[in-house]
Amino acid sequence: MNAGIPTLPDERSGGVTLLAEAHHGTNNHHGFPIVGWKPTSQGDGLFNPRGFGMQRVVVQQRAAGVGQDSDVRLRPIYDQPMIAENLGTVLVALREGKVGMVQAWRNTCERVGEPTADYVGGLDESRRWEELMLAAGGWKWELVAGIPPQKVSEPFASWEELALLTARHEGLSEAGFSLDNPEVVGRVNWNPTFSLHDQFVVRADVVGVGAAAHEELEVIGDVHFFTPTQVRHLVIDGLFTNALHKGALADADFHY
Repeated sequence: MNAGIPTLPDERSGGVTLLAEAHHGTNNHHGFPIVGWKPTSQGDGLFNPRGFGMQRVVVQQRAAGVGQDSDVRLRPIYDQPMIAENLGTVLVALREGKVGMVQAWRNTCERVGEPTADYVGGLDESRRWEELMLAAGGWKWELVAGIPPQKVSEPFASWEELALLTARHEGLSEAGFSLDNPEVVGRVNWNPTFSLHDQFVVRADVVGVGAAAHEELEVIGDVHFFTPTQVRHLVIDGLFTNALHKGALADADFHY
């Protein structure tokens, strides 16, 4: 381990399993329904009232040789999921040339099986989905990020204004950060093939660090401030892999 970089926790703090009939109609230990996704009012999709929606859509394409002003209809070519999310903010929280990061449990893992170009097809053919889900889970370093608190209802002049409020809320709840001079410095999209909306990048100065107040469904560990060189070591060691957050650092002019 490189000097000045804390060791991530060893304990397994979460995981995922395939949805089963037994999950329907039951609550988790926080009192929330385990199955919270509902059919959408239009289309063949699902949405979660906490801020996520997934529609199954048909992608269309203009036929080759047809001009932009033509009245020819677009032609369907394939189906896929597309995801809409509530506004989200990625916070680049800076103090004395360092960036504040948190330990986060994420249900990701290495691919299972031998390397192959048809990886997903092989998963289905060999019925390895459950094996894959059981393998998922591990601690990573991430920036502070999240969506607005559910109880916020007042009108906002712009999406940017809501992004700034979200940055302050997430800074306090996830890391105990008190912020000064927050500003929207860019937008990022985790995968524009499947994600309909960009999310906002907010850069801010940390003027105080207190106790965090994590939401009950979050699995978050310690907070630490890293230099650009240390962030680079996190990337090399596979401990900081969130592409959305890497892009946010670039938007905030924090280069590692």
